[in-house]
Amino acid sequence: FTLKDAAAVITASMAAGKLPIDENHSTDKAAPEGRPAPARGWIVEMQLRDDGLWGRVDWTATGKRLVEEHEYRGISPVFVSEKAGGKVVKILRAALTNDPNLTLTTLHS
Repeated sequence: FTLKDAAAVITASMAAGKLPIDENHSTDKAAPEGRPAPARGWIVEMQLRDDGLWGRVDWTATGKRLVEEHEYRGISPVFVSEKAGGKVVKILRAALTNDPNLTLTTLHS
């Protein structure tokens, strides 16, 4: 996947106002089956840094505890990309997980 226009991705992503962070992609896996998919935090701001696209998170009390107690090691983003070339066009949400699909900086580093 490639990030060619970070400003456009940030604008498109943040148009919803804030993006949920759940556990183990429950919004995508559990919610369609009618099971709970509570937010554990909300991405309220994004910024481009030298090492990638970062989000500032407003954690819920449960989300903060999960991160502080090292119950999860990473964040796994859910995004829209173009089929041809893999250009990322929008971040939809993210999940706390111990098995992220992408190689990213861990939560505890």
